[in-house]
Amino acid sequence: MASHTANTPGTSTAINEHNVVGDDRGNEAGVTAPEANEEGERRSDAMSAIPMGVTANFPLDDTPLILDEGKENILVIGETGCGKTTFINFAANVELPVGHTSLERCTKTIQSATFQLQDGSAPVVLYDVPDVGTEKDEPGLRSARGQIVPVDHNQQPAWTAVIYIINITKKRADLSTEDNFQVLKDLEKRQRIHKLLFLVSEWPRDGDNSHQIASERLKEYEGTYLQTYLSRGAKVHKLSQFKLEELDNNRKLEDLQTNARTVVEALLQSSFTAKVVDVEVPKLKGKVRWNCRRLLSVLFKWLRRDS
Repeated sequence: MASHTANTPGTSTAINEHNVVGDDRGNEAGVTAPEANEEGERRSDAMSAIPMGVTANFPLDDTPLILDEGKENILVIGETGCGKTTFINFAANVELPVGHTSLERCTKTIQSATFQLQDGSAPVVLYDVPDVGTEKDEPGLRSARGQIVPVDHNQQPAWTAVIYIINITKKRADLSTEDNFQVLKDLEKRQRIHKLLFLVSEWPRDGDNSHQIASERLKEYEGTYLQTYLSRGAKVHKLSQFKLEELDNNRKLEDLQTNARTVVEALLQSSFTAKVVDVEVPKLKGKVRWNCRRLLSVLFKWLRRDS
């Protein structure tokens, strides 16, 4: 597996608890190339006591991802710019490409970061998947969906968990038509996920004028789209914005990384009840139905004669 060095995104987040713990950052959107470069430099200059994870790239093709059943495999999905790679970089202490300086590269591969939690549990692998909603513009992305949700589910073990990231600064989207949300629904329908977490990125800091707007928007999301998942154990975490210069502070950087790992730990300790899928019994038609009735009639007569 190849390790990569690259830039990290531009706005940030400290995780606020909503159904559990939190603290991290999470949005690549709206970051100019110089800002992304500056953040990457600040992050590289700061020293962290948290061990670095190991990264890997997987080209987009028609082959389902091979998941190691001895590890905690977590799928991270969401629209471009929502903060997927940013969150993974903090949680795993890696530098996967992110932001406008490497956007083209990110949309052509699936990235992963493997790291070990301090509790000595199985290694965690976070998979950063390109926005499948952009596959209309990037035909090559169509294979990404098949790599994470193969037609034949026997080709791939179930995911340990899914982290779905929503950028709260954007006008409330209709998730029912959002391609990444359809991936989540497909995985659930096939019972291929065991745990689920919704990360709400770009949450305003306390005292920010947009705090009320964000609260109302999240309430709408929960009532319209998330309630069915929350009622079965899914979690929601808020990712608060932070300032770029805060990455100069080693203590702040470690806090962001530690809090991101806390989110992963909380997710792994949670439980998510799979949705009961009704199995429709096919109705017998025509000659088959008539033959069944005739067979039952003959059997009934035979039992009466034998008695």
